[in-house]
Amino acid sequence: MVAWLRGLGYLDDEAYARERARWQLGPGRTGPRLAERRLVSAGVPSALARAAVAAALAEPGEEARRCRALAERRARRPLAGLDDGERARMARWLRGRGFSGGAVASALGVHVDDGEDR
Repeated sequence: MVAWLRGLGYLDDEAYARERARWQLGPGRTGPRLAERRLVSAGVPSALARAAVAAALAEPGEEARRCRALAERRARRPLAGLDDGERARMARWLRGRGFSGGAVASALGVHVDDGEDR
């Protein structure tokens, strides 16, 4: 039965991972690390989840652009107007949403210590 459904294209882990990664990484949603963790928790093999997330962020600088868009939406005002405390809180929030330290630093103009940044 499963083989038959796969043959019809109803069970396709790769297509599911690609579409789900694209949706999760949409504007105002999540960063790549959180998207990858959610895919793995949904039963997608980690290598496939990593590849799907990488494909969704194929353009150089895409993660930083999405991070900045989410930060602007959350701040509800220009990011340049944030004080140091607000920037630090925003950086922690963005890291919790799954963005890398480099993307957060690029979006907010702050340094984020990220021991295992990808």
